[in-house]
Amino acid sequence: MKPIPLLGMATHLTKLAPEAAEQEIRLMCDAGITAIRTGFLWDTLEPEPGRFRFDRLDELVDRLNAAGLEILGTIARTPVWAGGGQSDGRFRFHPPREPEEFAQFAARLAGRYRGRVSAWEIWNEPNSNNFWYPQADAGAYMALLHAAYRAIKAAAPEVPVLHGGIACCREHRINFGFMEQLFERGLSDCCDIINLHPYSGPNVPETEFDATFDRFAEMMRRHRCAKPVWLTELGTPVHSRFVPTETEQAFHLARHWLTSMKRPEIERLYWYDFRDDGDDPANFEHHFGIIAADFRLKPAYHACREMNRQLAGAEYRGESAIPGGGRLIRFERPDDTLFLLWSDARQTRLLRGIGFDLTETTMTGLPCPLFRKQDTIDLTIGPEPVQLLLAKADADRFQQALLHSTALIGI
Repeated sequence: MKPIPLLGMATHLTKLAPEAAEQEIRLMCDAGITAIRTGFLWDTLEPEPGRFRFDRLDELVDRLNAAGLEILGTIARTPVWAGGGQSDGRFRFHPPREPEEFAQFAARLAGRYRGRVSAWEIWNEPNSNNFWYPQADAGAYMALLHAAYRAIKAAAPEVPVLHGGIACCREHRINFGFMEQLFERGLSDCCDIINLHPYSGPNVPETEFDATFDRFAEMMRRHRCAKPVWLTELGTPVHSRFVPTETEQAFHLARHWLTSMKRPEIERLYWYDFRDDGDDPANFEHHFGIIAADFRLKPAYHACREMNRQLAGAEYRGESAIPGGGRLIRFERPDDTLFLLWSDARQTRLLRGIGFDLTETTMTGLPCPLFRKQDTIDLTIGPEPVQLLLAKADADRFQQALLHSTALIGI
């Protein structure tokens, strides 16, 4: 069976004071998170040629290792001295003047943190003018990636290298045009993992998911690329443009993770991001976190913790459609069977032949009392996934009863 994709967290740990970083690390561990993504920022680590500032980063990497958190390090941002003399407010997002200077820095990181950083990512969203300033350029980015890949593999050949996560575009969850340019310039020869940021915007996580990844799988086949795919950013902010409530953000997290499980190429995804970047209600960039800027735990945090707890040691057994437009995902665990169900429209299904025990909880672990009448139950599902636990011997009967259920009209 296909392994369940790992759910990691995108963070800004390397920008934080040690006390704040420690608090985030503790909360991530408490939620069962085992992998993080964070920046290894060239402009702060080598502010002048040959003058390095690794002390605080060394301490952070040691702490993450001690906590059992895998590190995906994103190498990005250009010091002013390496960016062609650009000293405007965007200098750190100008591409490096010489790819080899960036590659030398990447090799230094790979050697210094060999055995301590699990994977390296080369730049962030190089198809975005915000991060490859002033104009994204596939050819220039590939020159940087080729140089960095060679340098890292010389320093730490066993460590996987990802190209920079490719931002979605306004029309599609994957920027197919930019990915085509990268493949045409030899992407498969200078990365070990394909890296995407397929945000769904204000839409539910399933929106165009299957069609998008079917199209992308065909692109990979056409370019003879059989590498695994990581989604190193995926998330939904609590904001009027996206989802208006923290509860809706929580079911987005759950459904993004659940929806990804059917795809054989997807190995892991990283929710963006762990903690809110600020508290300005007008700025949606401040509200992607599963904890607030003041460390208050949001419902998405509780959902993440509960799902990590329930899915530990589970095997994914596939997804089925539910009458009325819902979805069901089945997991086998050592001692029982777990189903997760949801539907965009709230509905109640009448299930017959349920003469056995089952337990229903919310995605955050709260109990949901089931209404029984003899051997029938009323099962209400909606946008928030619910969990059903039952004995293995009863799982097939339950699934058939659900798939043949009818809509409850009266009481």
